[in-house]
Amino acid sequence: MILRAAACFLLCYGTALPLWLLVKDSYARAVVGVSSRVVASVQGVELTEVRSEGERQRVIFFARGVPGALKAEVGIMASTFTFNAPLTFAVMGGFWFFARRRRSYLEAAIILLAVHLLYVFASEGQKLSAVLIGAGFRPSKLPTVIFWEFLWGFVDNLVIRFEPFLVGVYLYFRR
Repeated sequence: MILRAAACFLLCYGTALPLWLLVKDSYARAVVGVSSRVVASVQGVELTEVRSEGERQRVIFFARGVPGALKAEVGIMASTFTFNAPLTFAVMGGFWFFARRRRSYLEAAIILLAVHLLYVFASEGQKLSAVLIGAGFRPSKLPTVIFWEFLWGFVDNLVIRFEPFLVGVYLYFRR
């Protein structure tokens, strides 16, 4: 059973990697689009444009305030949050012989999507907050700065790298 799971893992990784490279930019564009709308509403700014330049996603926000108007551009590379996806799909494939509930795979895919949405939200929120504070559109409140810095640091350094293990543990306990 273990050898079949390992073979399935390798087969899934070999299949998922080239397929993921084909759809990664479109997926990243969709994730960035959704997260950017949420960031804009949380930060109280307008989302004016989400531009895809290959792997780089450029998001342009517009803020009006006391100092005047500000056009803030935030960029994010697709590979910074999608690099673990093929490995995560391979881990999911490795559990195929152990999983009794096939619905768990849909739930694991939702976890993967949620982690990516959280990553982009934290990244854009931290960068946009720094721009707004630097330009004088927001007061430099220590709790706000700490929140964005902590959220970004936590998601970037722990959650995104932990993603395949998180999905594997989830599938293990849902089997």
